[in-house]
Amino acid sequence: MDYRYALVYASVNIFCLVISLIILQKFTTNVGNEQEINYFRKMTTSFAIFLVAEIFWAIAECGMLSVSPLVSGLVKMAGTFFIPLMVYFWFWFVMYKYKNEKMKGKLWKFITFIPMILLAIVYIISYKAGIIYQIVGGKEVIEGPGFNLSGLVDNIYGIAIIIYSIILMRRKKEKDKSNYIIQIVFILLCTFGGFVDGLAKDTPIMALAICLSFVFLFINLQEPQIFNDALTGLNNRRRANSYIEIMISNTDEKKPLHLFMIDIDAFKQINDTKGHLEGDKALCVVGEAIAKETDEYRGFAARWGGDEFIVAINANIESFEELFKKGLDERLETYAKNIGIHYDLTVSAGHTETTSNVASLTSLINQADKDLYKNKKYSR
Repeated sequence: MDYRYALVYASVNIFCLVISLIILQKFTTNVGNEQEINYFRKMTTSFAIFLVAEIFWAIAECGMLSVSPLVSGLVKMAGTFFIPLMVYFWFWFVMYKYKNEKMKGKLWKFITFIPMILLAIVYIISYKAGIIYQIVGGKEVIEGPGFNLSGLVDNIYGIAIIIYSIILMRRKKEKDKSNYIIQIVFILLCTFGGFVDGLAKDTPIMALAICLSFVFLFINLQEPQIFNDALTGLNNRRRANSYIEIMISNTDEKKPLHLFMIDIDAFKQINDTKGHLEGDKALCVVGEAIAKETDEYRGFAARWGGDEFIVAINANIESFEELFKKGLDERLETYAKNIGIHYDLTVSAGHTETTSNVASLTSLINQADKDLYKNKKYSR
């Protein structure tokens, strides 16, 4: 490899490595839950290891680093393993991002890891069998006939996520499609980089494409935090104020606006007797139940503050107040049982409705608040 070309190749990969390390450092608990953060960091770390291998290979190829072609070739081939591993971690990052409860067990994690196990075995036996890479004359490493197996494993995970994202996007109750589009664009950018890299060998196109994918994903994950509650993942009060005003403007006799103020019964007692960590757990479970029940009616839910939540739904449904409260109570009971909460976790709700598109948000909240405290099941 020409000295100048190797320098450009290494420089591009170093640039991508620096960007990846910055993203890794900036990806904090404000961007997702513990599992999401864990898998995002594993994604980024896998990509960083791939970049280090590419930098080593480029420097060695031009003679700037005194190592044998066998060593530099083996390092490069080992580095390629971390791309499908990165996509595997991305797969699980998306599963947690989509809150897929059915696939969070150890069995599913083992099943989905089988392609990586098989690929690792093929990499190891290639040292003798020459499947993914071949050693020529005991001195040089070249691509083997099965080199594209890495790309095949990439595609298994990538296609699975694209299909799953499209299915979720097509569900009527899923009103916000941006999260799914972000994940699809991420894998398409990576795939594009891999395709171009296959056409133009020994170019840093794939590293640039993946780095761009990470930047795109990171920016889109950071942006919603302005309007999201870090603990529950719901919209926050700032978002509620602006969004419900828009909902009010779209209200009329055919689309009455139902406003609910909800809080957790005896929440102070939960904090005092079971600790604040258990209190946080209760908030998350209640928040998830409210979000899912609200999604059934394509409504809006937010954490208002403390243990209080606000829900706004445009719906022309008879006895809607009782229908919504009953659905929320049943859903919360199920969620609490599934997560192992062994005490009564219940909520009280206050309700008001309007058909006026110039109603005051403040007055609606005050009315719902009064109804809430009239309906309180337990004191604070």
